[in-house]
Amino acid sequence: MKRIATAAFAFSIFPAVTIPTAAVALTLTKVSEAVRPTSAVGEQISGITWAGGELYYAVDDNDNKLYPLTLHIGADGTLTKADISMPDGIAVSGANDMEGCAFDPATGNIWISEEANARIREIAPDGTALRSVPVPAIMRQYYGNFSLEALTISGDGKTMWTCNEESLKCDGTNSTKTVGATVRLTRFVRESVYDNWTAVGQWAYLTQPIGSDPWIYNGSVKGRSGVSALAALPDGRLLVLERTLWGNDLWDSTFYNRIYLVDGSASDGGKATDVSALASLKSADFKYVKKTQLFNKEVGWVNYEGMCLGPRLSDGSLSVILVADGGNCTCKIMTQKLSGLDEVDTLYFDSPSKGAASIVGGPYRFMKNSSIEVSLSGVEYPSAYTNNTAVCTDVTWNGCGQTGSGSEVSFTVTGDGRFTWSLTDLEPAETAIDEADGFETYKVGALVEEGGVGAWSGSGEVVAAAYAAPSPAGWPMPRDAHAQVLDVDTGVRREFACTTNGSDRLEMMVTVRRRSADESDEIDEAALLAVCCDSAGALKLLCRNASGEREWVRLDDATYENGQWLRMSFELATNDAGETFALVGVNGRTCETALGLHSPYAAGEKGGAWHRVGAAAQAAGASSPVRISGLEVRGTVRIDDVIKTSVGYEPEYAESMAEIDGVPVAWLEAHGFAKVPSAPFPSGRRRALGYTVGDVYVAGLDPETDEPFNVTDIRFDDEGRLRISFNGVREDLADAARDKLYPVYRMKTLGGEETPVAGTTAIDRDAGVTVWTSSERIEGAKGFYRVEVER
Repeated sequence: MKRIATAAFAFSIFPAVTIPTAAVALTLTKVSEAVRPTSAVGEQISGITWAGGELYYAVDDNDNKLYPLTLHIGADGTLTKADISMPDGIAVSGANDMEGCAFDPATGNIWISEEANARIREIAPDGTALRSVPVPAIMRQYYGNFSLEALTISGDGKTMWTCNEESLKCDGTNSTKTVGATVRLTRFVRESVYDNWTAVGQWAYLTQPIGSDPWIYNGSVKGRSGVSALAALPDGRLLVLERTLWGNDLWDSTFYNRIYLVDGSASDGGKATDVSALASLKSADFKYVKKTQLFNKEVGWVNYEGMCLGPRLSDGSLSVILVADGGNCTCKIMTQKLSGLDEVDTLYFDSPSKGAASIVGGPYRFMKNSSIEVSLSGVEYPSAYTNNTAVCTDVTWNGCGQTGSGSEVSFTVTGDGRFTWSLTDLEPAETAIDEADGFETYKVGALVEEGGVGAWSGSGEVVAAAYAAPSPAGWPMPRDAHAQVLDVDTGVRREFACTTNGSDRLEMMVTVRRRSADESDEIDEAALLAVCCDSAGALKLLCRNASGEREWVRLDDATYENGQWLRMSFELATNDAGETFALVGVNGRTCETALGLHSPYAAGEKGGAWHRVGAAAQAAGASSPVRISGLEVRGTVRIDDVIKTSVGYEPEYAESMAEIDGVPVAWLEAHGFAKVPSAPFPSGRRRALGYTVGDVYVAGLDPETDEPFNVTDIRFDDEGRLRISFNGVREDLADAARDKLYPVYRMKTLGGEETPVAGTTAIDRDAGVTVWTSSERIEGAKGFYRVEVER
């Protein structure tokens, strides 16, 4: 089947890394301890992570800020106060009691765990909140102030670990004088650097008891013993930092730190029990993970609760950094030396100039002699087009002491290094582009009707007009700059040759021209589909309604200005009944409306991005799909990078696939979802043949439970507003219509009089949830709430 190059790449699986399995004995010793600066900056630092070189990030659980630190750690691991630079912190959007943090080598962002709500989120270095992680629901059964305290990402970037500080309510009581707390070490994995994390297992870890002299206040035990930090080692094992507070009273108490090694990725080679399926551990039959003590020290009134791996030292050992929370305690940083794991190498992977690599960024930490697989996608098709001339690319790569060619690369780690892709232009190859017009090589000022631009007719000229295209720059023709564009005056037309199979796709750059107030939205009977911008800046599509009548439908909620550049795409498909449908995209985002349909093959599912443009009566019995034969542009606008492609679909695309985007095909078929050719994945990052996860969520279903819109979380925020989370999204509706799907009623007593609660909804696409928030603070919040959710 002939395929086309689009901006939606199918990324390769994230690094397949083979790690030597022979475990080595480790030792951990203290090297130095220094008081860190606290004036005008965060005092209650609770987590720390290494970001390469001398850069670290720390989080404060009190002021909810992210702090970039510079630590000048000596070659032998020593650190003094003069070696510590800690500027003012950066406010983190929506943060609430940040305790753990982990640097993501693939993105340069930081993942944080929040204790107040058992939440894990991704934030940018400037504090902007990004994605969130679907945390297992059982982790919400925490005792106050003993939730997600720790977070770490493995050296290969594939695995993330967290855990609750002390026992969950379903698993037992918190630590006591003689009994420790049962903690669930929770593992997340991801297939590629572009995917979100998925929880894949939990293992029970037992902390030490408080000890013989817990601090007692008003008859209650105030001493504590729990897990405060984790650090993933490059060989798959974990360091676990336990923190104990014990003593006679507030002024006669001390902290105690122990660091343990957990073998075999927490499962002890299968000997420990994966407890993720157990709803309670109180009386369950399971085996704890085995832990080996590496460090044991009374640290006085210093509350060490953050830990991370740092750079390699001169003797080959790894540095380990501990950071202390302040409050009433001394603010310190301790450096340690981890010996025995001496063959750890640090690698960086440069991003290619074209396409997308399966491993990017750094620093990554690998064991020496590990086998690394890295691939490049998005370059199997020509990467640039100028006047329909293809520039085909192959790949040469070098780095880490290796050389070679090809887009699939395997090599063995032999030392520190940087992996660099170098793309080389080769002979032109077959391309899926039917016709394309860029305007870089046409003579500036040449009139269209005089043949300055072949196959174009009308009133216009090619002019010099560099512009910044919507990201990624130069799409659909990926060039760094656009020196010349077609300047349209009144109107131009471009004829296309029609191929005989597949479906059409048309892509272009175009500026906005609003219709004047006295211009009517006249319907061109000869046009298959048409788009215009009305006098108010609304983008409209000419399509057919349920009655088959043609009308203008607004494509999105945005308002566009005159002269604004847009990336626009149009894709055609014809269903079995002979009806023709169009999929319209703006700046890489498909436009969904209430009149739109879920797909050409599921015409009964309202709300979607496919719009009927050709009636069945017009195309019934046609031997081939309706084709795009020409493009006409009216008014004073500018055009650039016009590309027409033909997209063919294999009828058996879903027959051999057991899963689509992780959802079983059998489940999709059982729930009546149709096969959708070239359906866009919700993130716009890739396309899936047949069904997509987007189909599931648009229908308001969770593939994990088969139930529509379960309530996954309910709480009051800091402003006293009620927040309710549901496990699906309805992207087929406008915000106002979506708000009406979530009626919430408050009762002071169960069965009492109900009062409607006004609220609005927001979609968290990465987490696959919808969040309803009351419009105002609810006074006297105690009571009962009833929630209705329409499917």
